[in-house]
Amino acid sequence: MKKQTLEITITGMCGSGKSRLLFIIKNFLKNKGFDVEYGGDFDYPTEFEFDKCMVEHNDEVIDFLIKNRTIVINEKQIKS
Repeated sequence: MKKQTLEITITGMCGSGKSRLLFIIKNFLKNKGFDVEYGGDFDYPTEFEFDKCMVEHNDEVIDFLIKNRTIVINEKQIKS
């Protein structure tokens, strides 16, 4: 049986912390055993480039996001 796809999209303004939050979610899911695919984007076309950049100053950036961002979580169902 083929696995269904569940897509996670992070939206926000430039410099809002989207990439860092995506990095946190990606690593959490992979560490729990989920099959996770990195979709790539203009700034980080490969997962290697993405991970390499995201590990820099990770704790400092996370502390900044905790103090300066509110994260809103929504669920949207699409028709198959």
